[in-house]
Amino acid sequence: MTAAIPPVALVPVLLDKPWGGDALARWGLPVAPGARIGEAWMFADIAETSTGGAGGGAFHSPIANGPARTYSLRDAAHDWPGGLTGAGAAAEHPLLVKLLHAKEHLSVQVHPSPAYAAAHPGAKLKAESWYVLYAEPGAELFLGLMPGTTAADAVALAGEGRIADVLRRVPAVAGECHTLPSGLVHAMGAGVVIAEVQTASDTTFRLYDWAKEYRRAPRTLHLSEALGAMLPEAEARTVRAAVPAAGVREHRQVVADTAQYRLEQRYCAPGVATAVPPGAIVLAISGFGVMGDVAVTPSQAVFARGGASLMTPSNRSLTWLEATLADATFAS
Repeated sequence: MTAAIPPVALVPVLLDKPWGGDALARWGLPVAPGARIGEAWMFADIAETSTGGAGGGAFHSPIANGPARTYSLRDAAHDWPGGLTGAGAAAEHPLLVKLLHAKEHLSVQVHPSPAYAAAHPGAKLKAESWYVLYAEPGAELFLGLMPGTTAADAVALAGEGRIADVLRRVPAVAGECHTLPSGLVHAMGAGVVIAEVQTASDTTFRLYDWAKEYRRAPRTLHLSEALGAMLPEAEARTVRAAVPAAGVREHRQVVADTAQYRLEQRYCAPGVATAVPPGAIVLAISGFGVMGDVAVTPSQAVFARGGASLMTPSNRSLTWLEATLADATFAS
């Protein structure tokens, strides 16, 4: 039975990025002052990554409390009945969970629209949700195009270095969750830390990279692909997470709900025990808790493949994000 599978803590893997910084140290990650860490991969089970993402090749999160330090989610998939999702050992887990720090603007990019993916074998849809953990004063997110802007307009302006003129700018606010559909032109702005839950697709087309503004080395743009992949009228869906009222012992709120996954923000006051469903990926935002013999802290994700009881100590509360698959059965 899946209940026999204990929760496992995952070792975060840090990736240097030209636009990154050192702010993830505030969430307990081993980031040195002045470092350029843009991404911390908290949960991943991917057979192939892009060279510009995780360097190419497979990426399977190490399990901190496994039989050996080299034991990974992929090893666990073969050891657990039903694998990681209940669909069998061969099935990769379709979600990728990261923490991101943008010290500088990230590239303006787009993932394939449904029509583009249907017409181009190998191109994959990508749904992603950005939960803002921290934002400097005045920080922004770029989410979509200004009304009336066509795909051709966007590509032409990108080629001229002026696509920022038509990007829809949204203030970055801690506690807001933005869900981005495939086909939406988007970019993270400087001074933002987010938790990102996404479908594990690397089909990304870059329109602009802010190389001139930040004196970064130019990277390849994909203007012709982006022309066909974008949906100019696409919009992000935004949910503002509520702050639990004083005296509330437990609170939960859906902040993203897609065809692939559901994301909830949950809270437990000190001295509370609550159930975490089978297959949940738990990423703490603040505080401390335990699931079995695994600590639930912002410095590591926890995978509750068989479900678990989460408990907070008598002197600590816990706020966390909980991602679950929309269609997992977890049959053993």
